[in-house]
Amino acid sequence: MTTNTIDLEQEYRSVRQALVREGLMIGSIDALHADWQRWVNDSKSAVGRRHAAWDVNQWWAHHLSLFRCLMDRAHLTARAVRKLKDSQGYSASPAPNSINLSEGT
Repeated sequence: MTTNTIDLEQEYRSVRQALVREGLMIGSIDALHADWQRWVNDSKSAVGRRHAAWDVNQWWAHHLSLFRCLMDRAHLTARAVRKLKDSQGYSASPAPNSINLSEGT
């Protein structure tokens, strides 16, 4: 493993841990991580040479940055507000049975 690959592995573990801590689903990051590992491990095969046309480490670093964005203040605040509203029974739209269809007739 190269230093860049090791750094990306450590970054993955850090981002994944933060997602778990926030209670977010991690299936997507785990699936992409498995793809990246497979491509890195296949680097000596024909598959690896085909993927060498584009930098799989750069691809993985880009995806990690997208997952890292879920931990920025704006996303954390939005999730906290949504959780608060949900716990207080607010909804984005009125419940279907709360609309009075007899009004205006």
